[in-house]
Amino acid sequence: MDDSKIKITLNGEVFEFDEKILLLDALAQAKIELPSPCHHDHLSQVCSCGLCLVGLRTSATVPWVIGLACMVTIKNGMEVDTECPQAAELRKSIINAYLLKHPMDCSLCDKVGNCFLHKFAAHTNFRGFTRLMGRHYWRRSLRKLGEKIAIDDEKCIFCGRCLRFCQDILGEEILGKIKNERNSEEINLYPGKDCDSNYSLNLVELCPAGALVDQVSDYDQLAWDLHHTPSISPESSTGINIYILHSKKYVHRIVARRNDSVNETWITDSARNLVNILKPSQRTAKVMCNGGRADIRVTIALAVDKILRSGSNTYILCSGATSLEDQFVLKQLLDALSANMSLANVYFLRRKGKGDDFLISDDPYPNCAGAEIMKLSLEFNTHENLGALYDLVQSGTCKNIICVYEDLFAERVNGEIFNGIPITYIGHQNNKTARTADFVFPVKTIFERTGTFVNKDYILQKFFQAVPAPSKSILECWEILSLIMNTHNREKTADYLTREEIWKDLSNFIEVFRDINFSEVPLNGLLLKKD
Repeated sequence: MDDSKIKITLNGEVFEFDEKILLLDALAQAKIELPSPCHHDHLSQVCSCGLCLVGLRTSATVPWVIGLACMVTIKNGMEVDTECPQAAELRKSIINAYLLKHPMDCSLCDKVGNCFLHKFAAHTNFRGFTRLMGRHYWRRSLRKLGEKIAIDDEKCIFCGRCLRFCQDILGEEILGKIKNERNSEEINLYPGKDCDSNYSLNLVELCPAGALVDQVSDYDQLAWDLHHTPSISPESSTGINIYILHSKKYVHRIVARRNDSVNETWITDSARNLVNILKPSQRTAKVMCNGGRADIRVTIALAVDKILRSGSNTYILCSGATSLEDQFVLKQLLDALSANMSLANVYFLRRKGKGDDFLISDDPYPNCAGAEIMKLSLEFNTHENLGALYDLVQSGTCKNIICVYEDLFAERVNGEIFNGIPITYIGHQNNKTARTADFVFPVKTIFERTGTFVNKDYILQKFFQAVPAPSKSILECWEILSLIMNTHNREKTADYLTREEIWKDLSNFIEVFRDINFSEVPLNGLLLKKD
């Protein structure tokens, strides 16, 4: 054993730790479960629930005592027994007090499977607990705390997590323990405050007993019935880590995924609303040619013909909404069209948004850093708006446009300036460009594809497909670009048919990604070395 490390005995087994940490954290690292509903790794410590009681002694020569694991710092030679009879009985008494008023709605509660009461009771085989019958069967007596959140007072255990989230993370006192007209304490809003910020629904996830309820989302299935697929929110360059909860066919909700180097355990309410992009009215799902449905290969051939006819007067409008895979294949497409096109023909759009100094950055795109690394976004071809592109159209310099994930009509412009100019749209949004383009190629949304982004801190992060696309004609963006490239080079065998083939070349040609394999990128991301 390493003498520089701290050695303690947990339930009869010796463990080593690099530094002095709280006993509760040591137990977590040793994968020893202990109920601690008031504790949260990213919130201040209050020691209010009293459930992390353990038997401990600092050395073999002193007697055993009962202590709170969240208040004890580990020391060399310490012995800990989480199953100490006295501590176990005290924990059980506290849990019993919670259960006395808790409604019997476990099978219907959205917190089931992630509720500390349920986990602790199941761990002890539900022995020795009292549940009052009759009126305590589920009845939803909810009290609103704003437009987004309501509270079920019968379930509240006063752990204080919601109060500390408002104080520690949001920076203001929004909720507090306030006496009601019956002179009993309840969690309520301070006068003049509301729970309707872009981070309010984190309170629902924080609540360990299901007392706080989401009033916005349509939860048509319980969380424990759904599959969890790791992904990344595409709403800004922060790269918020999320889980997509789905039934293998439909996406039902989005929740936070812990990543201490990016978003800790928080996400925005707007990230949770991303499920709306899957609504049929919000997306394009058919390959279209001149206003009618068409075969994808015929439409690709017609789009390539327009590119060849326009030559250097073809411009590609794209942005950091594209993945690394999309950007790499786009670079290869430019190389294939090098006789007529170059990076000067790429109009890279990088709008400036309004960040909130927390999880929403000023950059509203998830992968602008990746485009910089890929040298797809350079100073001379990167723009904050579409004004320069409109000028190119009006001057006759731009005679063909390939629009990738963007909307040509996003800014106030007379649509007549595009009359006679072929437009190819590659994306999933049912915007005005998709409705008026000559050629439309629908692509998969963030929920239906697998790929990579590089966030603003140059952390390479990957996301995974959760559900299938609604049609086989809906491909990934890089697949469309690869088809265009290979249709142009008819005599050449298709280069990029799989993601693995892209990454094989990407890791060889781009120095920053040298020797990086997609399958080996950690789930929490990989910090890249900037040039």
